Amino acid sequence: MQWDQIVRRIEEATARSAAGGYREAVELIAPCLQPLREEVARGGEGAGHARELLFPALNTAGIALYELRDLPSAMRAFQEALGLVSEGNMRAIGATLHEMARVACDSKDFVAAVELGKGAVRATTLADCEPVVAMQTLAVIYQHTGNFEQAEKLLRLARESCEARGDLIGLGMALHELGMLAAARRNPDEAVAFLTKAIRVKRVCGNEMGLMTSLIQLHEVVHNNPETAGHPLLNSMRVM
Repeated sequence: MQWDQIVRRIEEATARSAAGGYREAVELIAPCLQPLREEVARGGEGAGHARELLFPALNTAGIALYELRDLPSAMRAFQEALGLVSEGNMRAIGATLHEMARVACDSKDFVAAVELGKGAVRATTLADCEPVVAMQTLAVIYQHTGNFEQAEKLLRLARESCEARGDLIGLGMALHELGMLAAARRNPDEAVAFLTKAIRVKRVCGNEMGLMTSLIQLHEVVHNNPETAGHPLLNSMRVM
């Protein structure tokens, strides 16, 4: 397979994955991987270029496999991708560790997920990037382990950071997760308050998919806790 064919396949697979065509993305990427691996193993002039192509190919494959719920294959793809990153590329390291943390969490390997999540936060911070997404993922992992206190600490830090920077996408996510945390702590009034605020923020920034997720969770909280139906924030939202 020629280099230009491989590049086109990786680009198309990335676009398909972003549009939800995860199976097509995997099928496009699969024939590219072995030729790239062989070129990297041979060394020489072509190895560097092959490495630069293999990393995004593996990341795209990993994300698609994760969405297809093939968690072992997704983890292997991300582990191989991580091995291709230079030590100083903290941004790429942080992004890959973040994906690995999500896979480990969904695989219910919470010990590994916590360590990977911490690594993602550290690497992203060292890359001089805001680690808000990594912090929120780590908070969700902590919630799964029952460490609600640490989860809340991270989510409140993420919320403050998003508010300070005017990051409405991140703020909507942080408010949503604070609502989910409150629900897990059996505090339905607080859960309604956070989820309602998350819905408002997501409406403003046009996060339609996130909006639907928060609406579904809010409906579930109210359904399971009928006493929250008169919550003032919930009532004000109905007239918007």
